[in-house]
Amino acid sequence: MALDKKLIGYLLVISAAAMWSFLGPTYTILFSWYSLPLLSIVILRAFIAGTIILLIALCCHREWMRIERRHILFFLLFGVVGVGVFFIVYLKAIQEVGISVGAVLLYTAPAWVAIISWVFLHEEMNATILIAVLLSFTGAALVSGVYAPWNEDLNLVGVIWGLGAGLNYALWSVANRVAVNRYKYSPWTVQLYGFLIGVIAMMVAQPAHVWFRPAEIRAALPWAIFLGIVPSLGGGVAYAAGVKWIEVSKASIIATLEPVLATIWATLFFSESLKPLQMVGGALIIVSVILMRPKTHPTGRAMSVPTP
Repeated sequence: MALDKKLIGYLLVISAAAMWSFLGPTYTILFSWYSLPLLSIVILRAFIAGTIILLIALCCHREWMRIERRHILFFLLFGVVGVGVFFIVYLKAIQEVGISVGAVLLYTAPAWVAIISWVFLHEEMNATILIAVLLSFTGAALVSGVYAPWNEDLNLVGVIWGLGAGLNYALWSVANRVAVNRYKYSPWTVQLYGFLIGVIAMMVAQPAHVWFRPAEIRAALPWAIFLGIVPSLGGGVAYAAGVKWIEVSKASIIATLEPVLATIWATLFFSESLKPLQMVGGALIIVSVILMRPKTHPTGRAMSVPTP
């Protein structure tokens, strides 16, 4: 029996992008409706996602908790840098340059990933990937509205934070590929340690009074649970599973579907208007995702790999 593993990986990363697209709207609800600080939101996000995986593991899948001693440092770095530092650096970027510019700088990640995976993972680098990276970045810039003349938040410090977030996101993506493909861990194991170590790092790095708001957290708990389960847990596991079957350089480009879908949700649920250049940007991202689709045989069937 043959299984189109590359197609499955492609669809899993698209699913991850779809689930991540709810991050922006949910952040908006928690921040605007419940007055939760952004730091509280990201700590809740990681805590809920990690705790859910831990409870499932304790109940039914103890194997998710097993890691080899030689990989302990890898998982510590993955959690601290890939989750904890990334969340805080991205928040700093948003505070300095705003959400739109911060999002564009975050989506320099496919370029970082292409370079890192080419040098260290020996993944393919060709004209198609380079064109797709350029299209996805341009599309993200247009979708995020950074072209707007009233966007005056740009500053050097914010740009540095934003580029740092993009690099962190790239390292997180590559680490997922290494963990599931080279070290053969389950995507659930990877996300379990990433979220739990990351949330501990964030809690230790910031004073409790900055992020611990019991009254606001209780009021916002249903939305916080949704944030932890769908975009955080669902998106993270789907992405980690996807990069088992497709190159991480391609997966990071496919994941730029996230801002396109987030803009659609904002239009549908928050009555925001979709501007012509945003539509152009969305089209460019979709083209870049199509460029990354699995190659097919002359018969039109997707290339498949025999199951072991």
